Amino acid sequence: MRKAEKRTLAPKEASTRVTLSAALESYLEHIHGLQLRYGAVRVSDLAKKVGCRMPTVTSTLRRLGDLGLVNYEKYRPVTLTQLGVKAVKRLDIHQKALTDFLTNVLGVEDDLVEEEACFLEHHFSTKLLSRIRRYMEFIRSVPSFQKFLNTQRAEFVNFLSRNSTSSQKDQGKSEKISS
Repeated sequence: MRKAEKRTLAPKEASTRVTLSAALESYLEHIHGLQLRYGAVRVSDLAKKVGCRMPTVTSTLRRLGDLGLVNYEKYRPVTLTQLGVKAVKRLDIHQKALTDFLTNVLGVEDDLVEEEACFLEHHFSTKLLSRIRRYMEFIRSVPSFQKFLNTQRAEFVNFLSRNSTSSQKDQGKSEKISS
């Protein structure tokens, strides 16, 4: 299996680029969620949210601070910088495109789609995520294709339900997505 891609984005200076791992992206999303809820984020709240010990969280916050993505000082609340907010918005756009694709093309069930989209968002390349987003834009722009896709999705979901037992035998019990 391919190692998770690290994504790059342009920080304050256009000549340099920042590399983000899936873990750093996840931290940004957690900080954003807590910041929306509480205004500023305490390190202890973030540690609970991500399920890590405080030293691990502070080390990660220092790294995000060095990258210009968060405002972090010891014993102070954490907030996203403008660059951090931009990164989270980009991640959100990609996750929405994946959710749309998984739901409307593959017929993935509502109870699984968010978790799967979140996982894939951190492991697909930026190029592939952009392609999926553009594909979904294309589908929305061509009404006849949208109608065709709706029919095909329904047939695919029926196919999955008819063949779910043989498919599970072939792939083992680890298959999460089924109809």
